[in-house]
Amino acid sequence: MENLERYAVDQLGLMKANFYKVEEDIVQEILSVIEEAFYLYPTLRNSFIAIEQSPIKQFDMCIMSLPFRQDKVKLVLSQQIRNVKLEELNKNMKEAAKKHFHPEELSVFRGSIWHEMGHVFDNVFEVTKDRKFHHLMIQNKAFIKNGFSRYALSFEKKEKKDKELFAEFFAAYHMREHPRKQVEDVMDFAYQKYDDYLLYDYFSKIEMENVKVLKKERKEEGLCLSMK
Repeated sequence: MENLERYAVDQLGLMKANFYKVEEDIVQEILSVIEEAFYLYPTLRNSFIAIEQSPIKQFDMCIMSLPFRQDKVKLVLSQQIRNVKLEELNKNMKEAAKKHFHPEELSVFRGSIWHEMGHVFDNVFEVTKDRKFHHLMIQNKAFIKNGFSRYALSFEKKEKKDKELFAEFFAAYHMREHPRKQVEDVMDFAYQKYDDYLLYDYFSKIEMENVKVLKKERKEEGLCLSMK
């Protein structure tokens, strides 16, 4: 297990990883999803920083993401996940999907990991803060209420409900080769936010380079420079 913890730090760039008493095949599922998410969305590397275990004996989810220091997110594993077989986790997810507690695409444990990566994505690109996302949820109201995710709808606060809905859509998209149209529509909007972020980041870097050049030129010319 130490090798997998070291892999998470050395290869995935996490600050730390704790897989104490977690079965190896479960750890491999977790790491493979994170690695795939980092490959698809490299910017997430800067936000996802650690995998820890909860000091609390039980909470509702086996795995969850939590904010950590400004725009950073960490993945927290419940103690319920210790000494449990992957087959049991898959069975639980399959039963939950059958009851429409989670989307049908999330019928295995791997889907819950993608759900948490959806929260990381939203944390970086702020999908659910955009008014267009709310309009999209209204457009898909019938689809959502007709058994898409009872889990997401169980939250009373709109902000929390939206975040959980997006995480479910995000996971559903990555768990099926040919996603349902409503899922694709939500992810099309998410990709717009992703592209806008990258474009802004690109021009910000160019702007900063231009500032550095300007500062250097002014310094060489002996001019007073107010920029720091």
